[in-house]
Amino acid sequence: LFVMIIIGILCAIVLPMYLGQRERAKNAVVREGGRTIAMALLSYMAASGDDSWPLQADQATLADYLKVSEWPENPFSGQPMAEVAGPADGDYTYEAVSGGSKHRLRVYLHNAAPCLVP
Repeated sequence: LFVMIIIGILCAIVLPMYLGQRERAKNAVVREGGRTIAMALLSYMAASGDDSWPLQADQATLADYLKVSEWPENPFSGQPMAEVAGPADGDYTYEAVSGGSKHRLRVYLHNAAPCLVP
């Protein structure tokens, strides 16, 4: 009986920590995918001489800077990360930095506030 109580206490401690690990791992993949897309966008900007981010930056636009086979996958949907108009787990959109002509990539994390990627 004593051993069963100890095992129950350990399960009560470990189980809540384990349940959130998958979501945190998926969020980390989304952040890394956002950084990968942001680096391709920066390369596109440097090569084209354009000082603002393109409004429609998809696989075709960035093909010279990010291979289609290396395009980040959205771990929440199993599809490649895509630009979306509204919040969706693992996808991204662009937003203007207030008071300027610069834009930032915003990726959406599961059950968390959106994350800006410089």
